Amino acid sequence: LRGLPQITTKNFRALHIVGDLVPFEAPRAYRPYSRERYEGPLVLLPEGGLTTALERGRYAAAFDDRDLLYNESFVGISFSGARPDLAHALTAIMNSSFVAYQLAFIGCTLGIKQTKVERVDLDNLWIPRLDQLDADLVAEFVGIERDLAAAPTADHLAALDALVCRACGLLDAEQALLGDAVARARSVIFETPDDRLPMAAAPNAVEIPAYAAHLCAAFNEFAEDDDDLALVPECYSYAATDLIALRFTLTSQSKSVATDIRPAGLEEVAPIALSAAFGGPDLPYLKALQSLRLYVGEALIVVKPARYRCFSLAAAWSDGDRVLADIMRSNLDTAGGNIIA
Repeated sequence: LRGLPQITTKNFRALHIVGDLVPFEAPRAYRPYSRERYEGPLVLLPEGGLTTALERGRYAAAFDDRDLLYNESFVGISFSGARPDLAHALTAIMNSSFVAYQLAFIGCTLGIKQTKVERVDLDNLWIPRLDQLDADLVAEFVGIERDLAAAPTADHLAALDALVCRACGLLDAEQALLGDAVARARSVIFETPDDRLPMAAAPNAVEIPAYAAHLCAAFNEFAEDDDDLALVPECYSYAATDLIALRFTLTSQSKSVATDIRPAGLEEVAPIALSAAFGGPDLPYLKALQSLRLYVGEALIVVKPARYRCFSLAAAWSDGDRVLADIMRSNLDTAGGNIIA
């Protein structure tokens, strides 16, 4: 191992190694492995890998075609004797929102128990089989990895995430979960107010319609026949200072027409006649992250705290499942009102 360039965390950056590497000249090494383990091309996966990422909230992986020595702070994958384009593809995938989502939300204690990625977390990642990817798809990964290494722009990152979704064959609902995965992962992984604040901010005029559209899409996935119930967005309004009320219509699939939810006054979203079901003209106080669903006739009124985490695309698909469960469980009486909190 003597004479091999030695990588440290100071030299590691997402996608590549920077700076001059000092040769390893120590008389002995602690728990050394065979020389073949360090032969390039190498994909290097740090056990940290969070602060050097292309975007805060993503994981960072790097490629290098040299033989390099690394310590137990890294997991190295040697592609010696294998196709180097697959090494570039793996590097690109590891920097994607797909991996960020898994590290933050699937079977990992990152942000709860620990502040770094551990080897066991990397072992549990799910990625596509590189050797079974179409050659053109691998070439696209190589190209996007090269573009990101040269100039990591938001467009390049979006293209990478879309390419990973295509390589994994993800459904629309699964892709929706990844739409804001990096922002949500950032709030879980890091402890600073700046990282957590975006999830507590009020949703904007783009995010509210997106939430409504995906909620309807989640529910309407099960509307196969013309007489099956379908959910159509109608209008929404801010209520009090920290609530948003949204109105939907439950109608038959044959009569449903896809529309975008529109802003309106609270009296249109929740008229006085409906507000009486809440106990008066004022909408109720909801604790953080709680929501309320009111069914009256063909109308569904959803009231949620005005926090982005309640209006994320992931929340929309979860709420679509909840609406479906309401109907399946309680056989809603369309002549009266049903309140579900």
